Amino acid sequence: MTSTYFDVIIVGAGPFGIIAAKTYLELNPKATLALLESDTSLGGAWSKNRIYPGMYSQSPLGMIEFSDVPMKPTPQQYKNYVPAHHVYEYLVSYAATHIYDGKSIEDRIHLDTRVVSIQKLYGPLNGTGTGSGRRGSTWVVGTDCGQTMICSKLMIATGITSRPYIPFFNTLDFTPPILHTKDLARLALTFMESEGIRNVIVIGGSKSAFDAVHMFVSAGKRVDWVIRDKGSGPAGMSVSERVPVYYENSHQILSTRLMSKMSPCVFQPRDGWMRFFHQTKVGRWVTDMVWNSMQSAWFKAARYDRSDDMSRLRPQLP
Repeated sequence: MTSTYFDVIIVGAGPFGIIAAKTYLELNPKATLALLESDTSLGGAWSKNRIYPGMYSQSPLGMIEFSDVPMKPTPQQYKNYVPAHHVYEYLVSYAATHIYDGKSIEDRIHLDTRVVSIQKLYGPLNGTGTGSGRRGSTWVVGTDCGQTMICSKLMIATGITSRPYIPFFNTLDFTPPILHTKDLARLALTFMESEGIRNVIVIGGSKSAFDAVHMFVSAGKRVDWVIRDKGSGPAGMSVSERVPVYYENSHQILSTRLMSKMSPCVFQPRDGWMRFFHQTKVGRWVTDMVWNSMQSAWFKAARYDRSDDMSRLRPQLP
């Protein structure tokens, strides 16, 4: 079996894999680089194979793009939040237009290629195919199609949504179709249009669960929503409108430099602002007041008190 050598192999061709490739090739344009993607489309969570009806970005236009190429507005955006297919098209265009040494990032992506094994050999390869013991290391990457790829640098950009987790269900009377939200795009229309599927149970309380509940209720299905009682409850969802009113949407206030100083973050430099907001009585009072006022505004906008069922969606804060 022949092996192919690359200077760099990146596992995953989602946003992080694409920008990792771009960053490396900016510094080393003649490097041989490959991105290995198990899906048949680039994009990761924004792959065209994972975009279900009604899926929108969680971050607004201007905050969901790479710094060197602005994302263009679209007539379909709402409060600067864009439909998922617009994000996918942006990533495809980005990968196709960044060209280094005659090859674009898109040209370097190996689609439908799942990594099944990774082995680290200390030292570069010698004639026997083993590490020589000299400085440096070599990575041997095996794929599900029988390829063996060798590189001296390996980056893992698989993200946290590449492998779905489906709990075991002891169904004695019948075996219902079980669908993970990763496959929602592929099977959503089948579920929604099927007259034989009248009841749907949605398990979980994150963004995709909210989307799935809304999707199936809108399709006329009876939906039972199950969220475990131990934990933090459903995810906190802020409305897309301006809260407070002087921001364009609810996300922008969280992305200001001032708010970053009031947030616990290990990446923030320990400057005077951080010491004031987190290590003085006055600063702690200001920080608590700001976060409490934002929480109150978001909870009021969500109208959790409109019904008993709606009140159960109120996030369980510590």
